[in-house]
Amino acid sequence: MIEAEDTTSLSIMMPIVGALKVEAGNAEIRLVAGESLTLRPSRRRTQVAGSGGAPFEAIMFKVPANVFETMDGQAFGCRRNDFAAVENTSKATGPLRDFLRYLVGDLASPDSLLNKGSAGATAEALLWEHFRAFLAKTDSTKQPVVQSSPSLMRLVWAAIDFMRAHYADTITVSDIAAAVGTSPRNLQDAFRSCGNRTPVAVLSAIRMENVRLDLMTSDPSLSVTHIAMDCGFTHMGRFAKAYRDIYGETPSQTLRKR
Repeated sequence: MIEAEDTTSLSIMMPIVGALKVEAGNAEIRLVAGESLTLRPSRRRTQVAGSGGAPFEAIMFKVPANVFETMDGQAFGCRRNDFAAVENTSKATGPLRDFLRYLVGDLASPDSLLNKGSAGATAEALLWEHFRAFLAKTDSTKQPVVQSSPSLMRLVWAAIDFMRAHYADTITVSDIAAAVGTSPRNLQDAFRSCGNRTPVAVLSAIRMENVRLDLMTSDPSLSVTHIAMDCGFTHMGRFAKAYRDIYGETPSQTLRKR
């Protein structure tokens, strides 16, 4: 468990590999890769875990706390002091997350374009536009306070590890429960206790994360339907709507970027 206090920044955290739990103020949220949360200046405790033997990885985007004074705070739909200390903002973060991953990748390259000419200034301007769009889309509904025991947390993370290993298979809540040695009802209760989500919702998020990666890296001759079904999705209409809600574009648009 990592304890920290940040009084100067608004932070957006986006796990890439693994899962994390954040406690801040009277709120607690758990995330898996592909989701995101927003933290206002606060004292907080964070616990992270890798996945499948890989260490935890995340992107964190931080802006000065006075962004509320220099930009229109009404974009959030509430005043600065009304925000929860920590909020799940996954549905609003897709384009911003993708742009940040591009920035990190480019700046890590010895042939970085952003370190040449005016490209860096252009990227900075685009980053702020992405951030403004994020502010406008953020749902400021506060998350419920959640209490959970270490044993429930271990059960949930074991279930998440199983889902990550078998997301492409046709698995049910009963299959997941059997794999971690509990009943379906106990598993559902553990997930509700550790983040107010269901195993089905988490499995869908894991599948969506892998669809996104495959759309961006697979053979461009493959169809969206083929890629989605390979990742465990069976209802293409619901998949396409959920994908667009999360990432702000259709699966076909992602595939055409290749």
